[in-house]
Amino acid sequence: MNLSKLRSEARHIQRQTKGISSLFLVPIVTAIISVIYNYSSDNLSNNILQYGIKNTVIHGINRSFFPIIISFIVSFFLTAAFWTLLEVVRGKRQEIHFIDSVEIHFIDSVRTFDSKVIGPVFMTLLLKRVLLFLWNVFVWIGSGMMILASFNVIKLLPNSQALSQNTALQTTVGTLLLYILIGFILMVIGIIIALPQYYAYSQVEFILCDTLENQSYESAFKIIRTSRQMMKGYKGKRFVLDLTFIGWYLLTAITLGIASIYVYPYVYTAQTLFYEAVLKEQDQTPIFY
Repeated sequence: MNLSKLRSEARHIQRQTKGISSLFLVPIVTAIISVIYNYSSDNLSNNILQYGIKNTVIHGINRSFFPIIISFIVSFFLTAAFWTLLEVVRGKRQEIHFIDSVEIHFIDSVRTFDSKVIGPVFMTLLLKRVLLFLWNVFVWIGSGMMILASFNVIKLLPNSQALSQNTALQTTVGTLLLYILIGFILMVIGIIIALPQYYAYSQVEFILCDTLENQSYESAFKIIRTSRQMMKGYKGKRFVLDLTFIGWYLLTAITLGIASIYVYPYVYTAQTLFYEAVLKEQDQTPIFY
């Protein structure tokens, strides 16, 4: 598998496919709003000093809950985009029908909300997120320890002048720093554990689309197992592919999400081609053509 040729083919498909950017309209708009919202948010340390640790933690949880829900909804649109891109890559589609005359129709970008497929899509995407959350448990515990310990260190900053003369305060700060270190170690261990699992599940949406198209969907667990089996020996290549897009992700952040108009179709088309390449290397026939 030549990743350079894969990216080149992705750019070629992006140029040749009319309406491909509009297919990602909802994810693009969400990305722009998300970046602007994050830039305009209050600084964390200012929140701690102004509102206190407890209120800041509650505020942080409340702020995180809504983006999680939005991200889950957006995953439906992305799955629909993958479904359509598979058709494009396989030569079944030359033009993505998103705008018909003057009136806008979400024909391709909302196909996963159809009553016939929304149940399997919901269960599969939810299961994937739950499993990834569980695989990241050490990351959550470690980051939680680091954040709470850092909160308490910041709270003690006004007493820093008395630190050299107060043994009890020194012991407290030392303990908090130890918690930060332990939290960091747990977070690193968690990333080492979770990262391979993230890539093991990376083909779930594509396999889901194939089974829905072929009307052979059985269960969310089978989709997960198929993705894990398919990615054996390919996690590293997919990781390298993602690394090549870091500059594009940075450009998206710098431009307040505007660059995602180009980046999203490019990146997700490359990921679709990766799925197809893995199928061919494993001598598997795509489920639909």
